[in-house]
Amino acid sequence: MRVQGALRSLTNILSEGLSQSNMTAMSKLDIIETICKLLFQNTANQAEFRKMDGYTTMLKVLDQVLENGVGGRESFLKDCFNVFFIISLDGSEDMVRKNAKVDDLY
Repeated sequence: MRVQGALRSLTNILSEGLSQSNMTAMSKLDIIETICKLLFQNTANQAEFRKMDGYTTMLKVLDQVLENGVGGRESFLKDCFNVFFIISLDGSEDMVRKNAKVDDLY
């Protein structure tokens, strides 16, 4: 499977998870983690993800998970921040934001 195909499939699964109650919060977070790995330092995947409106979908999923409640809320919020921080820095060793495409998430 091509990487873009995997990214599209995972994004579709995540999007479907917004309307289905049978997908657990952990499953959604696992998918987000995998998507982040596919986006990391890959401008082609980042562009594809943006075209699919994936960043907005990811934000909606995280909002939904928070609304439904999570144990250890502080730990979860820290993990969410880390996800967005990693996506924004995109592997920059000098800690400078390189992925300006996620500005609308903040």
